[in-house]
Amino acid sequence: MQDDDHGHSRVAWIGVAVMLVSVLAGCYGVVFGPGVLLWIGLAGFAVGALGWYALARAGVGSEATRADASRA
Repeated sequence: MQDDDHGHSRVAWIGVAVMLVSVLAGCYGVVFGPGVLLWIGLAGFAVGALGWYALARAGVGSEATRADASRA
């Protein structure tokens, strides 16, 4: 049986937190007008997603992620 460990790592929570704050900043920028906040939000979301992926590939994620990376 496969042991699924989806989202139970510090890396996953940090990535989601960065992306959530970025979405909130972008939404504020869209609704209330400071256009620069929209771009900050979009850039922050991309940084959060890419950082999450990079850290998971580097083996900082959960045990299942590290085991998968060592097999590749």
